[in-house]
Amino acid sequence: MQKSSLIIPSAANSSIEPQTVVNASSTTNQDVDEDLEVSICNSFEVIPDKIELLRRRCQELNYSLLEEYDFRHDTDLKNLNIKLLPNTILRPYQEESLQKMFDEERARSGVIVLPCGAGKSLVGVAAACSLYPIGLMLLDEVHTAPATSFRKILNFIHAHVKLGLTATLVREDDKITDLNFLIGPKLYEANWIELQNLGFIAKVHCGEIQCSMTSEFLLAYNNAANDVIKRRLSAINPNKFRICQYLIEYHEQRNDKIIVFCDDLFALQIYAQKLVKAIIYGEVSQSERILILQNFQRNPRINTIFISRVGDTSFDLPEANVIIQISSHGRSRRQEAQRLGRILRAKNTSTDENNAFFYSLVSQDTVEMRNQLKRKSFLIDQGYSYKIISEIVINENQLHFSTKDEQEQLLKIALAGPNQDEDKKIKKTSTTTASSRSKQPIHPLFRKYRR
Repeated sequence: MQKSSLIIPSAANSSIEPQTVVNASSTTNQDVDEDLEVSICNSFEVIPDKIELLRRRCQELNYSLLEEYDFRHDTDLKNLNIKLLPNTILRPYQEESLQKMFDEERARSGVIVLPCGAGKSLVGVAAACSLYPIGLMLLDEVHTAPATSFRKILNFIHAHVKLGLTATLVREDDKITDLNFLIGPKLYEANWIELQNLGFIAKVHCGEIQCSMTSEFLLAYNNAANDVIKRRLSAINPNKFRICQYLIEYHEQRNDKIIVFCDDLFALQIYAQKLVKAIIYGEVSQSERILILQNFQRNPRINTIFISRVGDTSFDLPEANVIIQISSHGRSRRQEAQRLGRILRAKNTSTDENNAFFYSLVSQDTVEMRNQLKRKSFLIDQGYSYKIISEIVINENQLHFSTKDEQEQLLKIALAGPNQDEDKKIKKTSTTTASSRSKQPIHPLFRKYRR
């Protein structure tokens, strides 16, 4: 692995000698002396381990360090000779974003922000084709780069230019501004609502449904000393469960494709098992994930899947058009936007504008209410209308956990579940479950598809 160095070119390395610049309007020796300026360029190499410190300090001093690469005149690096296919058409905003990166014969390091489903991958490929010599570092989900485990790589892998791509230029810590010196400035950011109005991404209706806690669950929530138990009780609040079931049944009747997100693995399993739906989380094998996703995409009888936070990124499900969020990761705006992104791909199969929905189910009188205030701020800042529904009329008699006995039994199950090291415990039990299910169909309606 080759270490990188930050080198500022000097006149000694250039064919142009330092020149004396004289104001042409000067007429006396005194004027010449006063206007005489000597332009001197110095070069120095920065110790690789100190590059980040230099960039950070320059940012603190408001001294811009612009990283550009004169790639067209680089004769040392091999020409990859890669091109986009002739039938590839870039959208106007994709072309505009690339114009911000390429200025005449130079490539500029920086970050391009496009919403999920707007074609970030194509922008990255097009950048690689434009920058035909080797030397481009392309970073997807670049908002993760400031993390300690990732940022070290940036200083030790040699790259002439760095391009970061993301849909969410936000973090809940104070490190997002570090991208300015780790990668470069923000080169381009698309307007989500503008792309929606132009039909490049789906028109999404966002709503928050506030679910009252039953008296027994609220009492247990207030008495619970463990945050894991509190989170679980607010996730499997019987009123929230019934609203989730109602929404699933309503949208399945419309032949919609629904993703239900839940960060609490214990609650995730209860929902999926009770509603007889497929489930994906960390310990589900790759082959089983593929089978579930293939059926979700192709099988008209499989319209709902439950997913943990592993589905926040890297899941490409253009068929999905409904998100129901029953449990989330605190106040994370990034997660809110990433989950919205799962349904942002333009829906070409319908002319109906009401074809994409994002529901957040929030238990009243719990920490979920406070967390959601921060989470929804990103969506509102992007221009989305956001409706708050405090009451929804449903026929409880046809839904689960409608009786006191059922609710008491659910409460006992919740309180008896793991209250610490939850992920490890559930992973251990789920491994056995997954291996036993591998000998039989994981869902009665599943079909097998060729990859």
